[in-house]
Amino acid sequence: MKIPVKAGTTNLLIHLFISDSSSTSGAGLTGLSYNTSGLTAYFIRPGDTVTHKIYLSAGTLGTYGTGGTSWVAGTAYVAGDIVVPPTPNGFIYVCTVGGTSGTSAPTFPTTLGATVVDNTVTWECAAGGSFVEIDATNMPGWYELSVPNVCLESGFNTCGLHLQGALNMAPLPIELYIRENTEKDIYDRIGTPAGTSVSADIATIDANVDAILDYTGTSGVVVATNNDKTGYSIAGTKTTLDDLNDITAVSVWDVLTSDILTASSIGQLLTANIDASISSRATDAATASSVWEELRANHTTVGSFGEGVIVITNNDKSGYSISGVKTTLDDLNDISTSDVLAQIQAGLDEAFDDSSVLTANGLKDRIRTLMWILRNKITITDATGDLTIYKDDSLTVAFSVLGALTDDATTTTRLRIG
Repeated sequence: MKIPVKAGTTNLLIHLFISDSSSTSGAGLTGLSYNTSGLTAYFIRPGDTVTHKIYLSAGTLGTYGTGGTSWVAGTAYVAGDIVVPPTPNGFIYVCTVGGTSGTSAPTFPTTLGATVVDNTVTWECAAGGSFVEIDATNMPGWYELSVPNVCLESGFNTCGLHLQGALNMAPLPIELYIRENTEKDIYDRIGTPAGTSVSADIATIDANVDAILDYTGTSGVVVATNNDKTGYSIAGTKTTLDDLNDITAVSVWDVLTSDILTASSIGQLLTANIDASISSRATDAATASSVWEELRANHTTVGSFGEGVIVITNNDKSGYSISGVKTTLDDLNDISTSDVLAQIQAGLDEAFDDSSVLTANGLKDRIRTLMWILRNKITITDATGDLTIYKDDSLTVAFSVLGALTDDATTTTRLRIG
């Protein structure tokens, strides 16, 4: 049994007649199903070194099927179970080592016989197809088989299938004749006939060829196009456009500027004018200055480039603010009185804050020390004259100064010694 099929066809259903080997009248064998004892199906393609089993499965007449249930995470599987990936890919996967599947689907291989480990389960890539009896009463012996897509891949020109093994079943060989193009593909490439049929179009072509030969002779018209002009030269005076065919602009220019330089010739005039133009050309700097002045002076309408680059002095500083540290007199230009007062107030606020970290002996640090002395708690040790200054909370010591007391019965003098 030979069946022509286009390469790359998918989900192919074929109808088979299986003979009853015990019948002397050639009757068909009825009652077979996908799991009939002994029934097997195998295939091989050119280049394969082993045959491949087709795992037959139950199905619905007229519907393509590969068998197998969808893979499920965290499920116990035993050897012989068959699944398909969550996203079917045309293959089935047979459990060869039982166990529990993982939490996510593995990367299922797409090479027949290849395996993948899924947690504690091992799956093997295989081919599957449904096998269904068509009608035991009206078409006894006829069955429908879903051909695995892998049988019809491009690159193979044939695929042999073989079904056998059931009781009283005559072995059934099938050859799938795989072609890259079918008759329909060829017809589609030719296109719809211009006339009433392809034959009519051919007859029209024959008539046109006969007319051409009657006009030109039996040799017809010989046209040879040569785009390679290497080794050819143009000689003589050219008086027509046809004479100038294929002469390039470059070749004309070279002749004008190199060979035709006699007095008053076009070549001599071109060369002289070009040389004069080059020698009188302004320098880059002069050209740039001229362009700039032209833009500033004469192109100042609203929206023009010149209008955009004109700088106008603005003495109104409303809406502007001064930020960052000012380190030079130029930086202080145009700072208002309110800006200065704000900066002084901010500095004093920081000096008055006990928690501020200030530069030692800096202006703010000295101001804060003075204020501690003027307004906060002070203790003086009578015996030594040691002086202790406290911060605003009257508990935290700001600093201490060691001293010495002298008393001559008239005047008590405190000296700072530390």
